[in-house]
Amino acid sequence: SWLKPVVASMLARGGDRETARLLWTEMLKSDEGMMKVAAEVKLAQLDAMEQIEALHSLIARVTLATGRWPDSWNSLIAAGWLRDVPLDPGGAQYVMDPQTARVTVSPESRIYPMPDQLEGQ
Repeated sequence: SWLKPVVASMLARGGDRETARLLWTEMLKSDEGMMKVAAEVKLAQLDAMEQIEALHSLIARVTLATGRWPDSWNSLIAAGWLRDVPLDPGGAQYVMDPQTARVTVSPESRIYPMPDQLEGQ
């Protein structure tokens, strides 16, 4: 039972989110409480990865249209690119670095740290 979470995490970090999602969904059906909670968090992280990619795509379109990247969610909202500050699947606001426009999950989020945020640790 310990191998499935390891494999699913490796797949998510390696970019095979579809297979990782299948494994975590299977583990969500587990009778083990801890396994179920871990699967819920990991599935939310996979959703967040997809949302972050979509936000980076939006930022790229804005940058192409305006000649500079946005420095805040409020600037995107004011310009009509977004309706509200985007929230991750855990309900916390995504963080955008004003210098690079890179989007990450907030340290206050229940799904922090993301798999890619573990690499430097």
